[in-house]
Amino acid sequence: MGVRCVYASLFRAGKNPCFAVAVHLQYRDMKRPPSVAVLSALLATNIIAQSPTPAPSPEQPPSDYNLRCGVKIPMRDKVELNATLYLPRTPDGSLPKTPVIFTLTPYISDTYHARGAYFASHGYVFALVDVRGRGNSGGEFEPFANEPRDGHDVVEWLAKQPFCDGKVAMWGGSYAGFDQWATAKELPPHLATIVPAAAAHPGLDFPSPNNIGVSYDVQWLTFTSGHTPQNNLFGDEKFWRAKFLDAYKKHLPFKSLDSFVGNPSANFQRFLKHPMADAYYDAMLPTREQFQKMATPILTITGQYDGDELGALMYYRNHLANASPRVEWIIRKFAWHDHQLGFFWSRFMKES
Repeated sequence: MGVRCVYASLFRAGKNPCFAVAVHLQYRDMKRPPSVAVLSALLATNIIAQSPTPAPSPEQPPSDYNLRCGVKIPMRDKVELNATLYLPRTPDGSLPKTPVIFTLTPYISDTYHARGAYFASHGYVFALVDVRGRGNSGGEFEPFANEPRDGHDVVEWLAKQPFCDGKVAMWGGSYAGFDQWATAKELPPHLATIVPAAAAHPGLDFPSPNNIGVSYDVQWLTFTSGHTPQNNLFGDEKFWRAKFLDAYKKHLPFKSLDSFVGNPSANFQRFLKHPMADAYYDAMLPTREQFQKMATPILTITGQYDGDELGALMYYRNHLANASPRVEWIIRKFAWHDHQLGFFWSRFMKES
């Protein structure tokens, strides 16, 4: 029994946040044990409805892990991506050999430090990887464009490392949700599962929802300009409100907004050349044929108030539309606690 896709939608029940999971089963791979039907729900914690700058959690991450900074992962075009590795400690000090979970992010790998520490302290190697052109990675940052190939190459590189048992999973939300679908469409052989939350869908919900440019694009592109984080500038809402209101009162053309705020951006001008879904964005997204070939179990998550809910649902619907006609739905409700959700992740990733 093989799982094609899981869709988790958040809701509130009293004071306790819970989620309902609809498990989409496809009878395709009879060699896979039924326990694979329940996916890596542990990965879902702390990525629900997160902003583009997810707050580290927990506040005091565990410390029972080893660290490797500045690890360079070569891409097919010789550009190197930077990774920070969080490794479980072993009794004899040797390298562990576990599944590897990684997040591919434009928000600088340190953003997810607490999650890396958490997973490593619970027996999994975790890799935080800066996308091309951000953090300590080489190359130029062109939003969304390079993640399909780069994601594939990261998966296959991690799978060959001595600390990996051959299974590689992806975790993250928003942009880091998008790049999981982008990676999965390239069909890397060692990708065991993806867990995208509120995945952005280029050409649909970002950068121009309903084909309308939004001022937030300039704010986000300023946040992701260069190699270093711009957290304080990005979060200065008074500055951005004042600038955007001033531009409105002066009737400035939208295409000049980047220069007006003081950060001319080639990426912003590129967005303006592609105001709607076209071949530029299509190259970043799974095709019908690629959806049909995806055999990787997927846990996709969104919520009613997620900014990228539309994108997450589009991926889900396209995947469902191109799956095998033999499907079945199982609706389950889980309490929102790590100790319960961890059981499912452990069963899936460590099942032989």
